[in-house]
Parts: sequence; C-alpha cells; structure tokens
Amino acid sequence: MTALLSVRGVKFDYRSPAGPVRALNGISFELERGEALGLVGESGCGKTTVARAILRLLPPNASIAEGEVLLRGRDMLKMSPQELRSVRWRDVALVTQSAMNALDPVYRVRSQIVEAIQLHEDCSTADARRRAERLFDLVGLKQEWIDRYPHEFSGGMRQRAIIAMALALDPALLVADEPTTALDVIMQEQVFDELNRARRDKGIALILITHDIAVVAENCDRVAVMYAGQFVEVASTASLFAEPMHPYTIALCNSFPSLESGNGELVSIAGAPPDLAAPPPGCRFAPRCPFAQPRCRAEAPALRALAVGHSVACHFAEQAATFREAGRLGATWERAETAGGTQLR
Repeated sequence: MTALLSVRGVKFDYRSPAGPVRALNGISFELERGEALGLVGESGCGKTTVARAILRLLPPNASIAEGEVLLRGRDMLKMSPQELRSVRWRDVALVTQSAMNALDPVYRVRSQIVEAIQLHEDCSTADARRRAERLFDLVGLKQEWIDRYPHEFSGGMRQRAIIAMALALDPALLVADEPTTALDVIMQEQVFDELNRARRDKGIALILITHDIAVVAENCDRVAVMYAGQFVEVASTASLFAEPMHPYTIALCNSFPSLESGNGELVSIAGAPPDLAAPPPGCRFAPRCPFAQPRCRAEAPALRALAVGHSVACHFAEQAATFREAGRLGATWERAETAGGTQLR
C-alpha cells in the first residue's frame, strides 16, 4: 500500500551573505495514514524546515534543490500555486507554534474558520458556521466563545482554536510545529488530548515537531532524531527510548529526568550544532561526540538499518550498549569538543 506521505532525498537551501546554507541534506521518510511521527533535536537542526518543505512554504531566500514530497502519490514540489492552494488545508494542514500570530487580531475566530472552509468548499455561510461550532466542541472549547476575538482567549484556548481551524477540512495529515510552546503543563496536556482525539476519531496522520523528547515519547508512534539538517536515528518510539543507538540520541535521552531512575544524573552536551554554511567533514556530530574516532571526522556515516524499523547514522552504532553506559555520566560529555575520543573496545 502506498504511504500517505513519502519524502525522498530532500535538500533544502537558504541563501545567506556567507553563501548557501544547506538546512536539509537528503531527508527521507514515509508516513502512513493515522501514524504519528515525532521530529526531535536542538534548535537549528532543521525540524521546522522539514515542515516548510512538506507544505512548500518557502521564504524568499529559500529553495529546494533536490528531492520529492509525495502526498497521496502527488509530488507537492511540482505543483502549481493553484494546486498547492487546493492541497493545503484540505489534505495537509499546519498548526504553528505561535497561535497569537496565526490568528488575525481584527476578526472574530468564527469568521476566520468560516473563511477557511468557504475558500476550499462550496458551502453556505450557515453551514460553515455550524461546522465551526462543531469544531469548537471537538477541541474542548465552548461554542459561545467562537464569536470572540483572539485577544480574549488564553494561550491554551488560542492554540486549541488553531487546531480547530487546521481540522476544518478533515485533512489527512497534520503538521504540528511546537504546538505547546510557552504553555503550562496543564494546557500542554489538553492540547495533546485534542490532537490525539482527532487522530483516533478521524484517522489523521501527525508530524509533531518539538525539542521535547518527553512529549514525543507520550504522543508518537515513531521518532526521527535530527542533527545539523540530517536524520541520525529513526525508530519506533518504544525501541528508541529503550535502546537509543546514536550518541546524540543517548545524550538527548540523558538530558531529561526520568521517574524510573530518579537518582540518575542529568547530562548536557558541550558545544552547539555546527554552522551549516561550513559544516565539518565526516560526521557532523563528531566535534561534540566523546566516542568519535578518526574515521568519524573523515567519513560521513550513512543512515543504515540495525534492526527492523531502527536506523542509525553512526559508524560504531554496534557498540551502542557501551555508549549508553558511558553516556549516563556527565563527565563523559564535558570535554567532548576537545577530547580525542573515548577509546572503543
């Protein structure tokens, strides 16, 4: 069966005064109907750029150099502007991280949802208004609030209103870019409850973009870990958190507290992601990796399958058990940028 979404070898460039910046370097993945995929990694690793590529929302200084983005078998990168307008909202919708900026402050929320529906469907205003009210019910908002302005909503209410708008045309795919940024944990839980309810009730596929691996662990079926514009590990959620194999994934997992190991040490990774205008040779994580060897600095590792559904871009991923044991100690990571690499056995 054909995947709902198939992203193949996408390379995404930004033009800058320092020269071209390759923000995505050959990203490939597939997403099935009803599946939830989490994209995780530090800021600047390319997560939001993946969303831009999928929806072809390109800023003036950006271009997609290579690749395909097949949605239901149609390549969105080859669509005309008119075709794109018909696909967005109806087949794929976006939930942004800044709900206040995504809503027009001078129009009531109902008017904005009704406009989105009528732009894509031949629907009377009365029918569109009733659909907007049902969408408010779906995301847990009272119908009487629908005629308010965005500034009258709390942050959590605005975010749920954005979800309602995204679901207005029953899209097959929802791309949620940091949908709970700046919300407290109670509001975060409510927003994800609505997203997961929509998945269950409507069979919608979800791409969740976040830096918070705990959110992904709770809400996604699979995880893709991004670093410097590339996937370094892709696996089922259960497999990745049980046995992370890439040193970067291991460090990310050890940087979050766990109720199961309350006495465990939280670690941080020395340094920062590389400048993508001039990325380092070999593995892009090597300058920060305490396990890096000369081969890592000379040869870029390919993303390869080590188990069913579990792929890793690391020359020495077979020694992941050793990495996980050493990676629990903060001292392992403290001088990774200047160390010659922990001796592998």
